[in-house]
Amino acid sequence: MKGITSRIMNTQNQLPGGFRWQNGYGGFSVSRWDVEMIREYIRRQPEHHKFMAYEEELEALMGCDKAFLKRNVYL
Repeated sequence: MKGITSRIMNTQNQLPGGFRWQNGYGGFSVSRWDVEMIREYIRRQPEHHKFMAYEEELEALMGCDKAFLKRNVYL
């Protein structure tokens, strides 16, 4: 999935400087009714993560602690 999405983004020149996945990432499915809300969330991520780290947000979303995430999720 990561390879295909990176290739698509870079082939279509969607981002200045190219697209690369960060070391920690998560994949979530969403309903089609939430697509616009999710797009807006993604658009705001750089500003949002100035105040909350990726790991903190994932911990809050998953309702678990950092030790659990480190054992079960690639951070």
